[in-house]
Formats: sequence, C-alpha cells, structure tokens
Amino acid sequence: MSTQPHYKFGKYQPFMSDKMRKNPEMGKIVSKVFGYTNLGTWGRYLIFKNLLEKLPISKMKSIMDLGCGQGEFSFMLADALPQVQVDAIDTDLEAMNKIKEVVDKFGIKNLHTYTCMIQELGPEKNESYDLIFSIDVFQHIPKEQMPFQACKQRLKHGGYLITKMPAKDHRRILPKSMFKEFDDTLAGKNPEHAYMAHHGQVYTLDDLIKRYEREGFKVIGASYSDGIIARAGWEFNYLMMRAGSITQLLSLPVSKLLMLIDKIIPGRKSGNVIQVIGQKI
Repeated sequence: MSTQPHYKFGKYQPFMSDKMRKNPEMGKIVSKVFGYTNLGTWGRYLIFKNLLEKLPISKMKSIMDLGCGQGEFSFMLADALPQVQVDAIDTDLEAMNKIKEVVDKFGIKNLHTYTCMIQELGPEKNESYDLIFSIDVFQHIPKEQMPFQACKQRLKHGGYLITKMPAKDHRRILPKSMFKEFDDTLAGKNPEHAYMAHHGQVYTLDDLIKRYEREGFKVIGASYSDGIIARAGWEFNYLMMRAGSITQLLSLPVSKLLMLIDKIIPGRKSGNVIQVIGQKI
C-alpha cells in the first residue's frame, strides 16, 4: 500500500465536547494532559487507524464518514488528507451543527456535512466515493435496514466499505449487575437514549463476512479486536466515570495502557469487536 499519512486525532475536542465547549481553553489543557478523554472513541480510533493502514488511503479523492457522530474521524482525515473531499453524514442535527461551527471557525475547506441518511443523498453522489466507513453505527440499525446496498451504490468501482461494530457475544470480567444501566440502554430500555439501542448487534465475524459477500462485496480484510485486556480497561474506566469526572480523567492513563497492550497481541482469534473491509467489484 502507499505511504500512510500522519493522523492527529482529537484536535478539535475542546470545541466539540459539551463539557469543554463551556471553557475551551481549559479543554485544551485537559486534552494536552490526558489526550482524548472519551475512552470508547479513543479505542475506536486505534482500530480505525489500523484498518486505514490496509488501504491505499493517500491515493483516494473522496471519503464518506457514515454516521459521523461528533465528527472525530472526519476531522482527522480532512486534516491529514487536504487533497481529499471528506463528507460527514449523520441524522443528529445538534452534532452536525457543532461540526459546521468548527468547520467554519477553522476554515476547513475539504469537509462537508450532510444531515440525512445515506439513502437520501441525491444521484450526483452515486459512484462518488473511494471509501465509505462506518464505525460503531450499524449495531444501532436492524439488520434488514443496514444500508449495504446504498453504500455500494455510492462507491466507485473498486471502492472500499469499512464497518466496525460490537460482536454478537461479549466477554465480561466483572458481574453483569454492575453494568445494568448501561446494558438497559443498549437493550432499548432507556427512552432518553433510544438512539443508543443495539438493535443490530447480531453478527459474529463469520456472519458479517457472509453478509458482505451476499451484498456483492469482495472481503479483503476481517478481524477481531478488543479482547479481555481491552475489556478490563473499559470496565475500569466506566466504573471510575460513575464516580465522577475527575476520577474518570485520572483513570484514563491506566485504561489507555490496557487498550494499547491488548492491541499488540498477535494472532487474535476472538474479541468483543468485529470489523470487515469489503471492496466493490
């Protein structure tokens, strides 16, 4: 593959985080000391960066971040690849408005936003993208509604689709009862956070590979991530977060170290997260 660009993740965190937006200067200090403060998203970055290294990213011209959320990956790619048009798409109006504010504030010319579903994009976007990626989004969509065909329609011939999502079954360390509130949210039992429900957390890695193939993609990469050591880091950070923001911040170095250790374990045969790279043929 071609030379990989240098990625700077979390550059705009002080202007996107609800807590930091109240005092961006303090947010800059916190970010400098602790790095990216949302452990789950930071862990996603580690995995996503590894997936990008398998692709000719520097040769691409157009990329879509499908379900961009707070736009962390869109910002990262737009900054590292100034020659690439990055389209961030999500249905969360509040998040998209914040992304637009940052885009305007810092004059980011190659990042465009779309507040809609991918199926609602116009025909001018057909066969437009070298890469579409969706990081921890498809689990929120019932499997019969997952937009594989809409992604394929908008990819160029030979373009790539990356999906990353939690595996159907998770290994845990601490008792399930300690995470009841979190599990209830994922099960759709919390009306205030209905958008977080995991309706589509239904695939093993083999199942997701087969879904790609049924949808007409050639699978060029499939792997597990987030083993038991990463899970230990997440559980520790989650419990510290419940104890308060300061405690959660102080726990970050240990949690991040555990995730980094987990990442370098070779020959992984299982994990709590699955990711597949498919190519439109």
